Amino acid sequence: MSKYICPICKNNCFQLLEDNIYTPLNIQYKISWCQHCKIAHTFTSNSNKDKKFPIDISSKYVSPFYQIIMRYFMFLRVRKIRAILRCQSLQGKRILDIGGGSGGFAQALASYGAEVTVIEPQKIYRQLISKNSNVNYIHSTFNNTIAHTLMKGKKFDIVTFWHSFEHLNNPLSVLKLVRPLLRVGGFVYICVPNIQSMQYTFGRQYWTYLDPIFHPFHYSVRGLSKMLQRAGFKIRKLFPYSLEYDLFGWHQTLLNRITESNNYLYMKKKKGIEIPSSVATRYVSAVHIFLLPLTLFANLITYCMNNPSCIDIVAYKRPVQNTIL
Repeated sequence: MSKYICPICKNNCFQLLEDNIYTPLNIQYKISWCQHCKIAHTFTSNSNKDKKFPIDISSKYVSPFYQIIMRYFMFLRVRKIRAILRCQSLQGKRILDIGGGSGGFAQALASYGAEVTVIEPQKIYRQLISKNSNVNYIHSTFNNTIAHTLMKGKKFDIVTFWHSFEHLNNPLSVLKLVRPLLRVGGFVYICVPNIQSMQYTFGRQYWTYLDPIFHPFHYSVRGLSKMLQRAGFKIRKLFPYSLEYDLFGWHQTLLNRITESNNYLYMKKKKGIEIPSSVATRYVSAVHIFLLPLTLFANLITYCMNNPSCIDIVAYKRPVQNTIL
């Protein structure tokens, strides 16, 4: 570990947070905290090159109640973007959504008049985007080639990373590529799990948002803020609480702690994958609704202590002369 150099700050001062985490793939992980850049790193002896992120199941296979909840959460997401851009209508606003997944958020933005471009490496999601929506879907990872192609068009008003930033292997480089794509004063919005949250402190290796298989980095408010500043952005606002992520995060983390399992309910309901689990895990997950009072109580404490499960941050593009190289 002492020989490992942090790719973000080029230091090697690490403190072990989690040791010997075993995932459903039976691969061992460790998570260590960089004391200089205030960001945690995932370590594994397995290259895991063939890992494939499980896709969301089609909405037609989920319950009507779940669809109503998701539509409400999409409404809250769009309302947040409208508040950032200070406009009721998104007509004429250009938005770049990196890691847009199935495109639900992008289509919700487009319904308010926005011109949305989605960058998403999972090709299967392309078929879920309505051909009638004002969404340009690019099947690719975000890289130099894509960035230079996008630079030929009009500048974007905002670039969003809705729980996609934690999946990046080169986050600082991506932010530096994003900056030229924004108009002067344009925004970057990032929502990622908070490694210094009360939810993580309670859940530790069973925290629902830890996900060491797909999260090479784990962010703190200070660490992400410093990275944004290094990339040439200035912090505008840090949102205090997210109903969508705090509510679900507590519910699944409580289930994980009780059953000592990894996101069994989430994988079954959202991804359509039933992870091999004990009878106790399957039984407790089947009656998970009885945990709701405890979930709501934990959310109330989170809200009162202003210690959310996710970092919900927006920053704006600074003038070139102020950029920290």
